[in-house]
This record gives sequence, structure tokens and C-alpha cells, in this order.
Amino acid sequence: MDAHAGAPSPGAESSSAFSSTAPAPSPPAAQNPSKLMNTSRSSALLSLIGIGLASCLEPNPDYDPNYEGGELTDESADDPDTDETSSSSSDLGESEESGEDEEAGHCDNGEQDGDETGPDCGGSCSGCADGLGCGVGADCLSGVCEDMVCAAPTCSDGVANGDERDVDCGGSCRLCEHSAFQAKLDDYADIGTFTPHVAIFEDGHFAISYLNDSLDEARLRWFDDLGDALGPSVIVDEDNPFNLQAFYNDITLSASDNLDAHTVFAAHPTDLLNDNINDLMLFEREADASTPASTEMISEGSSANFFDLAWAGDTLSVTWEEDDQIRHRRRSPTQGWLSDTSSPENAQALYTGAYPALSSNGEVDILVWSRCTIENTPECALAMRRRNRAQDSWIDGSPVVLTSIDDPFDTFARVAISDSGRVGVIWSTDSTINAAIFNSSLVLEDTPWALQDGLDYPITGDIAALNDDSFAVAWSDTKNDRVHIRRYSSPQNPVVEDYGDEAPWPSATLPFWVRMDTTDEFIAVVWTAEVDGIFEVQGQVLSY
Repeated sequence: MDAHAGAPSPGAESSSAFSSTAPAPSPPAAQNPSKLMNTSRSSALLSLIGIGLASCLEPNPDYDPNYEGGELTDESADDPDTDETSSSSSDLGESEESGEDEEAGHCDNGEQDGDETGPDCGGSCSGCADGLGCGVGADCLSGVCEDMVCAAPTCSDGVANGDERDVDCGGSCRLCEHSAFQAKLDDYADIGTFTPHVAIFEDGHFAISYLNDSLDEARLRWFDDLGDALGPSVIVDEDNPFNLQAFYNDITLSASDNLDAHTVFAAHPTDLLNDNINDLMLFEREADASTPASTEMISEGSSANFFDLAWAGDTLSVTWEEDDQIRHRRRSPTQGWLSDTSSPENAQALYTGAYPALSSNGEVDILVWSRCTIENTPECALAMRRRNRAQDSWIDGSPVVLTSIDDPFDTFARVAISDSGRVGVIWSTDSTINAAIFNSSLVLEDTPWALQDGLDYPITGDIAALNDDSFAVAWSDTKNDRVHIRRYSSPQNPVVEDYGDEAPWPSATLPFWVRMDTTDEFIAVVWTAEVDGIFEVQGQVLSY
């Protein structure tokens, strides 16, 4: 599920908020991500620009990074009683397995008899509910027996119980580490990487895309669910090479349902006519193939910039910026384009659009983009609009404005839609990363809030909808050398409240450009960070 930000679109009107003169960005500077590009676009990207959100944003009272030497700390880990309690009272192997009644009526006669530890429970009967008697953990539904009483599940009892996916993780506990942290996912030896993206499959396998730090090569690489590479990286398409004109964008990926070939869809710009005009191409690529299974032109010779993809329900949705307007279209791998190109903007004569992001739940597509008035001093805002896939029509009568913004270049908006239709959005200002959650009618559930403030400059993050109707949010934090991740069930209410974030990975030097993708079980997160003067793609597969 996947806004990409970058330099302006060529050919914009002088009155547009999106300048048309920015050259291609320079390679990222290892010593400071704010020098990743030395053009006017990059200056706008990392400069301190005030955005008028202070009046509508509230600080996140739960934000507490819990740092200790760059690592998150858990007070329960230092509790000498924790391990003792878990080992002595929660050992499922110390009791006979609960089984069927050895004597007829023994487990349903309303009395405590036989080997039961409570009325009709414990011993050879089913486990007892919290608060009833027990001898060992196996006597309890929770698997935890403390002081001869069945205890409610906790996130530190040493047992996989409650809504946990594994021992003391997942569900309402911290995220589980499905794979180990991967300090280097790219396979460049002596050069850095830039703007990674990730797409994860239902079996946990995932693919990443990235650029080299010269910004002239786009590559893909596949991994299994434990983070082991399935082979070397490959160029997305040697016949249609990546071509950077006056903008930058990550090489957007979306994973298909094909678990045999682990097919991904990717998009990037090329220049078919060598006329210095972007041609936006779509690629279908299998893990073991030497060339793309198919290529398709999204937009030819129209200064197409900034794009996003979302695969859901056997079709692929595509959004992109073209000639200062946002476009949308859907495609089937077997039937071709399923719809004509449409725009979420009703008043194209009055507004320009840029930097779109897209998410889909299979029934509804949601777009978010930067929308500016066409005038000498444009007024800009983040706008959203939903599209019904089956009816191929816009649900909302006109774009829904989320908040005003001062500079669309540094907003880095991302969006996600859950199966129930709830929508989550994140975006940046000059020193704050913010979030908002909308109900299925695209009405704010509560006031937008700050995930973190006091940042040195605008940062990148990502948001994804999870199958429990919560949202996972990840973002970079160069001030504390960290990549954060938290889940929110509702505005300002994190799923796990005992930690400043749920990230299990170590600290990262100058982390930048965070991207995330999810399935019903997994969350894949990638970013770039500096290692020995070179930016590497790092990441991890989590479960929840």
C-alpha cells in the first residue's frame, strides 16, 4: 500500500506553486542527508520552512522515545521478578496436557472434583479462566499461574497468550521480530543508495527498489521472509533505462498475488525519444526473470512526474502528476487498462496538483496530493479524494481538504486505507511529522496530531493499514539517530503505550526515506542510513 516528493514538474506556469526550473538532484552527501541534492529542489526539501499547522495540531502526549544509549529500554526487562515468575509459574510442560474427561461428567458437573483446580476446569479438563485456582500454567486458559491463581495475559509473562502472535509480542504487545534486522539490503560494494521502496508478499517474501547515489540506475532485489537475498539485484529494465529529469521519486513498487514468481509492479521515468521529456513506464517483473514480463506506457512526452502504485483485488491502480495535474487510472495484467485517465480535481483551471500518493483496499482507492491555487501567491493545501473501483467514479463530490500547507515540496504526504474504509494520512512540516485518521465517510475522527516535533527539517515517513483496523506509522528521526514505528488504533492512541515506539532495530546514523508495506501478518520497513560514509538500504520484517 503506497506520496512521493521531489522537484517541480517541467513546463509549469509561472503562477504555479510548483517551480519548473529545478535541475536533477545531485548524489546524496554521506555526511548530511540535507545535502542529498544540491539543486533548488533539494534546498526546498531540507530547508526550515514554516507551515501553518500549529493551530490545528496537538502534541502527542504519549511520545516518549525511551532512549538509553540510542536504544529503547523496557523497565520490565530489568525487573528481577519477571523472569522468575515466567519460568516458575508459566511452564506449560509441568502439568499433564488438558484432555477429555477421564470419568463421564467429570468436567461438566458444576463441581471441583477429580484433578480439577477449579469447578470443571484445570487438570485434565479445559483451562480455567482468570482468577480461578491452578497448580501450574497448563491449568489456565492464559497459561499463567501466579500464587495458585490463573492470571490474565500480559506482555511480559513468557507465554504466547491473549491476542499475541508469539511469546509476548504481536496483538496488543510490541511488534514481533519475524526476521533479524538487516544492516545492508542493497548489493552495491562502494557506492551509496537513495530513495528505497519495498513491496511484501503474503508469504513474507519481499522486494526492494533503490537508486544508486549517482541517480542514474534503478535496481530491484528480492528476499525471503527472513531477509535472505534470493539473488543479486537487477536493473528494472535495461531496454528502458531509468532517466532522471527535473525531479526525483522512489521507484514505486507494489506486490502482486503471485507467490510462485513473486511478481512486482514497478514504475519509473525513462526518455524514449531522448528529448529530455519524461516518459513514465510501468513494468511487471518476476523474481527469477532476466527481463520484465511486460512493459506499458503510463504517460508519454507529457512531463509526467511523481507517481504511486497500489495493487488490490487483481488490478493495479496508478496515480501520477502530469502537466501540473493529478491523474488516475487502473490496469489489469490480463485485460489491459480498465479505465480512462481521470483527475480528482474538478476545477483544473483554478488549481494545480503535485506529489500524489495512493492506497487501495480493493473496493476504494484513496488519493492525497498537494493542491495549490493558480495565482502569483498561491495558497496550498493537502487534498484527498476517493474513487469507487467497481463504478469507476469519484465518491466525493470534490476534493476534501485536510490542512493548509506553506510549501508542497516538503510535505511528503502518505496515505493508507483499511478494509473498513478508515483512512490514515501522515505529512511533514519544517520541524514536525503529523498524522490524522478519518472514518469511512472521510470525516476526521479527531484533531490531527504531531507524531514528533522539534525535528531539524522536514522528514520522510510512511503509513500502512493493518488487518485489525489500526495503522502503522514509521518515520526517520535524524535528531535521535532512529527510525520509529508505532501503531495507532485511533487518533493519539497508540496500540502499545509503554514505549515511545515499537522499533526493535538498533540506532541508525542519518536515517532517511522510510518506506513500509504490509500484509495480514507482516510489516516490512526499509530506509537508508549512513554506514562508514556510505548510505545503505536497511530494514526488517516484523509481524503483528
